Amino acid sequence: LSEGKRGVYTMGSLVDNSRAVIAYALERYGESVGMAGSSQGGMATLYTAAAEPRLRAVVCHNVIAPDEPDNYRLTRWPAFYRVISSLIPLARALPSNLKDRMIIPVSAYLDLKAEPCRLISDVGAWMKEDPLVVRGVSLSALASLASEPMAVRVEEIKTPVMIIHSDRDNIFPEDYVRRVFQRLTCPKEFLCLTNRPHLVMIDYVDDVLPAVSDWFNRHLRG
Repeated sequence: LSEGKRGVYTMGSLVDNSRAVIAYALERYGESVGMAGSSQGGMATLYTAAAEPRLRAVVCHNVIAPDEPDNYRLTRWPAFYRVISSLIPLARALPSNLKDRMIIPVSAYLDLKAEPCRLISDVGAWMKEDPLVVRGVSLSALASLASEPMAVRVEEIKTPVMIIHSDRDNIFPEDYVRRVFQRLTCPKEFLCLTNRPHLVMIDYVDDVLPAVSDWFNRHLRG
């Protein structure tokens, strides 16, 4: 319900919005502020941790690092996106008004129907019927997801980071997520859930909540 055209954003704008909320919370509620996100939200959370050192702790379900060489793997057709990944700098160079008008269907880069969900039996129908679903994103958004630089490199993040991964995630490969985790030099923790799909934060809350609660209690109450 916020202002602006739906699906038109960049990783940078997500970070700016997050930092504005963090500043609001710091001013009104004190220094013990954390952040958590899932899927693209997990990506945005790691980006925000890189830009906002005042965060006490973060939890990222899924991550991406823009300087990894194989970000094309986090797409529906990796071989195809590996070829066109070389065109991303050209896409970023296009005028902003043109990039914002070009809408790419989410189904063009993510196969959400391949991700089982216990709460939503027919994801395809839900995508069509739910008025709050964003069915397409701008070219500016898609170009920024895998290429927009972080404020600092992964190795320079100081905020404690917990990364959550489920071993049946068809979008984020486990070896990729672990590689980003290994690059972190801050206090960190890796939670890998066995026999769980991508939508673990929706369908398996009880598997995740105790570890997340413990992580935030340790770092926000210290």
